[in-house]
Amino acid sequence: MTSFGNPTTYSANNQLPAALPNSASFVVLASAMLLAINMYVDRAAVGQLRGSIATELNLSQSQGAYFMGAFFWAYALGQVPAAALGLRFGFRNVLVIFLVVWSGATILTGLSNSFALLIASRLALGLAEAGAYPNANALIRGWFPLHLRGRACSAVTFGGRLGWAISQFLTPILEAVFASWRSVLILYGVVGIVLAIPFRLLAKDGPTDATARANEDQSTTESIAIANHLSLSTMLFNRNLILYSAIQFFTNIGWVFLLSDLPNYLIQVLGVAKISTGFLSTIPPLVSCVGMLFGGVVTDLMSRRFGIRMARSVPIATMMFFCSIAYLLCPQFTNPILFVCMLSVMAVAVDFSNPSLWAFAQDVGGRNAGKVLGWGNMFGNIGAGLSPILMASIQQSFGWNICFYVFATCFFLAGILAMLLNAEKKISE
Repeated sequence: MTSFGNPTTYSANNQLPAALPNSASFVVLASAMLLAINMYVDRAAVGQLRGSIATELNLSQSQGAYFMGAFFWAYALGQVPAAALGLRFGFRNVLVIFLVVWSGATILTGLSNSFALLIASRLALGLAEAGAYPNANALIRGWFPLHLRGRACSAVTFGGRLGWAISQFLTPILEAVFASWRSVLILYGVVGIVLAIPFRLLAKDGPTDATARANEDQSTTESIAIANHLSLSTMLFNRNLILYSAIQFFTNIGWVFLLSDLPNYLIQVLGVAKISTGFLSTIPPLVSCVGMLFGGVVTDLMSRRFGIRMARSVPIATMMFFCSIAYLLCPQFTNPILFVCMLSVMAVAVDFSNPSLWAFAQDVGGRNAGKVLGWGNMFGNIGAGLSPILMASIQQSFGWNICFYVFATCFFLAGILAMLLNAEKKISE
């Protein structure tokens, strides 16, 4: 046992923990939450600042779409390599480095004076933030037993949504106070660099010796099998991972509208003032936190009663269908408050499913949970990177209503695929 407290071990049937999480476990969890808050504050800020950036740097609509999408392309490609770095050098160590790099990239965005530099800074931000969730997922796995994984995962992703809400609310206010979008981004970057110090001191990896690692899974043999079989060909052709990746691809095509286009839609289409846009844009991420918290509880309770297969697939599929219905109804609402409320239903549903998605990665990936999550996130963020560009083209040719119908179709497809997931089937099988 390491000196980091008392990380989780399992009984022979892997259903009940041999030890419950202790205070060290929750310190690590709180550190991961704080990291997620900062990550989303930096990531979401440009959604509110996009109009000011485009005006000052004279960006066209297509350039603005590529600026928003650049982050997601880099974020997608960095997922699996970042997870591999965590396995090689320690999850805590690489998370500290990523935090400093993405904070520096946020500062660079604030200093940009050309489209090329904007793209470079967003690519750097995406590559650095790509390591956050896969390594945080693997970090907390070592500290929490199977029956608490959903809630532990929901706590970290809750931090991300809280950071998103903070950014949506605070960014327009700070821009008005400083009279500069640049100052806002530089401030956010400096805060992140300072945050790296307490994170380095508080966050610690779980068990590192061979015996403790073997105890994390049902047997030493299974743990070794999973590690040995997680090759590129396994990830490309494993049925579970194909489904997992496709679900995230279709989900993010629709979800990323909240992050990249909602402020502009409220201003340009619904005629909302900029400061009011900040308040309205805060509502979806804020209420989505409720979905995140309850989603973790529900998937944990279902895993005890129905087994992990239904506990993961049913919440994901059900919530995807809810999202599809919400987007079908969006064009009917021209009142900004009612429109945002409908989007909030979608946001709650997506975040209700997220703990099940994270727990699924842990269930089938074992010690390589970070790689599995990163693989799925990679395809999810390919969808996210495609979304602003695709929507700009559809919106110019056919109008916003068709965009919402495309989002609805993507969520429906994600729901169908989620019904086929099988968390009981390890990747090595």
